[in-house]
Amino acid sequence: MSSKKEKIKDLKNMLKDWVDYGEKAKTKDGKNLNIDFVSSAVKGAISRKEISSLELKKMLNEVRAEEVTPYATWEGFEERLKRFNAIKSKLK
Repeated sequence: MSSKKEKIKDLKNMLKDWVDYGEKAKTKDGKNLNIDFVSSAVKGAISRKEISSLELKKMLNEVRAEEVTPYATWEGFEERLKRFNAIKSKLK
């Protein structure tokens, strides 16, 4: 069984991969990563009380700071922001 820190790290990495690569993102075992898979994994972790909603909020802020904000002057910024906003709204 994974520790809480490992679970948070795995979910955060999944969110970062989604924001970074979108539909081209892959899971650890090589499966295609899509927005429904990501949101189901995060919602499942919350419902099983593996993470709290406060930890999710912190995780989303970290993902935004690491995968969206630094790319503000980059040509792919709009796509990253769109993917971030999509996953954020799906998790509400």
